[in-house]
Amino acid sequence: MADTNVVEMLSGLQSSFVPDRSAGINASIQLKLVGEPSGEAYVLIHDKQIEIQPGKVEKPKLTITGSAKDLVDIFSGKMDGASAYMMGRIGIVGDLSLAMRLESLFRR
Repeated sequence: MADTNVVEMLSGLQSSFVPDRSAGINASIQLKLVGEPSGEAYVLIHDKQIEIQPGKVEKPKLTITGSAKDLVDIFSGKMDGASAYMMGRIGIVGDLSLAMRLESLFRR
């Protein structure tokens, strides 16, 4: 699946984003989706705003690898991110404190 379609699948994240919960965060996050659909997208969080774009970002603060379904489930609260990491369902490289805080930025 093209990276643009991956962004469409993740677009629900923007509507569930709670800007006030992101105070003080200025980060780029690379999402690598494996399985079906597969592709790459990145998330920019800055000034209490979120932006999701297809492709790669240079020097992300955090990279998360997993299936699109697992990532959407984590951000929507259907799956616990820490548990998914411990079970090997997602891979995380980079700022682990940011990874732990990500789930709290979205409405459940």
